[in-house]
Amino acid sequence: MSIVVDCPTVSISPAPSALSYVVGTAISGISLSASGVTGVTYTYAVTSGALPAGVTLASGTPTTTVGSFPFVVSVTDGACSQTKNYTVVIACPTLVFGTNTATNAVLGISYTLNARATGNTTPLTYSVSPALPVGLVLNPTTGIISGTPTAITASASYVVTATQSVACLENKTYTFGVTPACSAVVLGLASQVAGLPNGNVDTPYSQTFTATGGTAGATYAFSTSTPLPTGLTLSASGVLSGTPKFSTSVTFKVVAISTPNACPGEKIYTLVIFPSTVTSIANSLENAVKVSPNPSSNDFNVDFGNINMVKSLVRVYDAQGKVVFTSENNANLMTISLGDFANGIYLLEVQTEKGRIIKRLSKN
Repeated sequence: MSIVVDCPTVSISPAPSALSYVVGTAISGISLSASGVTGVTYTYAVTSGALPAGVTLASGTPTTTVGSFPFVVSVTDGACSQTKNYTVVIACPTLVFGTNTATNAVLGISYTLNARATGNTTPLTYSVSPALPVGLVLNPTTGIISGTPTAITASASYVVTATQSVACLENKTYTFGVTPACSAVVLGLASQVAGLPNGNVDTPYSQTFTATGGTAGATYAFSTSTPLPTGLTLSASGVLSGTPKFSTSVTFKVVAISTPNACPGEKIYTLVIFPSTVTSIANSLENAVKVSPNPSSNDFNVDFGNINMVKSLVRVYDAQGKVVFTSENNANLMTISLGDFANGIYLLEVQTEKGRIIKRLSKN
């Protein structure tokens, strides 16, 4: 008589669905464990099929092959042996490129675009299609596009391919072109005058700056780092406006930046703010005060025409708004000497009890 001993049922883990890995990423191995029989030592072996390259039942790193790999594992306790079917799925890792979008290159200017990808532990190689603009190259090891373009090109799409194995690669499309280098940005005034017109205190002022040059179809942003006269501002669109609060002379630099390519241009302007003009004074006051000779190379005689019933305040301003003469006067006649000052236009300000007027003096 013979005695037949049935082998106990052996449970093997992990479940087949857990065997999914990524190329280039080390795994802890397909650590199988069996249970069901006590006091025995199990041994494991692949009896049919094959594991992916680089992987064993103990550990490994999937190397160059992706796909599904069915195999059969045999578990033996010495007297009994059981098998279980498994499938290992090896997938490509997800790559992240260093730059999402590209900016245009500029003719004759050094250019760099980081197309390096991360997310894989094995070395990557890079290629690009179609050919890059003349002067630019892709480093096949680092994924950096660099160089100095030597010809203008229209915007085009370039596909960078990062390859980690024959079966694992990922593409990234960059769109850019080579634009002309900056041409000179030239500033001017919309009014076409040679320089900024003078302003007056408490009188609204407005002038618009314009710019030409840069690149084709450029737009411009205007700014100045020098303080403007109090009450005036310069908008990004180039409008200098406001109401001056004080008489002054200010020299400032206007900067225009064109887009695209940030082509700059600048110009220095001088703005003179004179004391406010009074438009509502009596015609008799305007006509009463007379200056002679005018022009003059030295002395200007001021005839107040019997308006000085009480003292008046007299000032003379140069073209920069600086006071060069001041006096209180209660006589009908006064002489102002400008012989020590440069030739040019000066403003005579007379403040009386009847009002305030401005006269122009021309020194030659």
